Amino acid sequence: MKRVTIQPLFKYSILFNALLSPAKDINSNLFMSGRYALERSLLELIKKHKQFEKIYIPNLICEEVVTIIENTGIKIEYYDINHRLQIDTKMLEESIKDKLSVILIVNYFGFPSQWGRINEMRKRNQCIIIEDNTHSLYSSLNKKKLGCYGDISFNSFRKILPLLSGSELISNTKDIVFKNTHESRGLNISEIMYSLRGFKNLFVKKSSRKKNINKNKYLPPEPIDIFSKRILGNYKFDKNKIKMIRVKNYHFWYNYLRNQDLNFFDDLKLNENICPYVFPCYADNNEIINKWIKWGNEHNINIITWPKYHPSTIPFLNDDFKKRILCFPVNQQFDLTHIIR
Repeated sequence: MKRVTIQPLFKYSILFNALLSPAKDINSNLFMSGRYALERSLLELIKKHKQFEKIYIPNLICEEVVTIIENTGIKIEYYDINHRLQIDTKMLEESIKDKLSVILIVNYFGFPSQWGRINEMRKRNQCIIIEDNTHSLYSSLNKKKLGCYGDISFNSFRKILPLLSGSELISNTKDIVFKNTHESRGLNISEIMYSLRGFKNLFVKKSSRKKNINKNKYLPPEPIDIFSKRILGNYKFDKNKIKMIRVKNYHFWYNYLRNQDLNFFDDLKLNENICPYVFPCYADNNEIINKWIKWGNEHNINIITWPKYHPSTIPFLNDDFKKRILCFPVNQQFDLTHIIR
């Protein structure tokens, strides 16, 4: 049995299907990953706004985001995410004292952030909101796609679709304009190995690719790979089917785990507007985490802890639950009801 993965396995059949049609030009800003899209957005804001010196980010955030920000020279101030995955918007608003406040907002695990309150805060302050939509490609709120709420947004195609790379950087305001790039690149070694994950796990699971970050100077954000770009331009994914299967798998984990030794994020309300990235929960201690990761390995299921924190973030973690979040896969390429008994 193939290992049930968090992110979809690359499908060469989809690539061959896309190659049968003439290549179409995509009029978008496509980068290798969300971190490179974020880097481009920050560099453009630095050029446009001389007073931009600090960014407010949540303390539930992955290492790569912090690394990118630090390498631009922008100062970081953290705001708290509570055990309901919510922001204390009043406290956040009281902390923003800058002439221009840039705030990163994350839509966690496919679910929307508190965009009503965030928009109210934005009206009262001179804010630029960057929306991290890397978990929430096909989710929406009030009939509006996630990724359309921030002044700037970026996503991550590979988390939901069987691609090798890809993130789209979007501006939702006339005040910020990104020059569209039509670039693409060949595959790197990591992506070649990633594309072969489905072949009986012949290759190492973790990438050995070194991050393309130089602490002394900026390096151009890398574009999307040529294969993934071709698929995005020529292949039509069935969005409704993807959402349906992921929701079904999400419900499976809810029922399977609800009487176990794990805590749920009960405020994450699943409905027809949500396309979940994973089934998230958290454990009370590391022994429980280790038990479930071992269980996943025994059942050929990839269960991961998230996120991996940057060392500078750890002092700002007010709640221990942030160190013990587990993610169970809802990958649409698998029907969990036929795999786990």
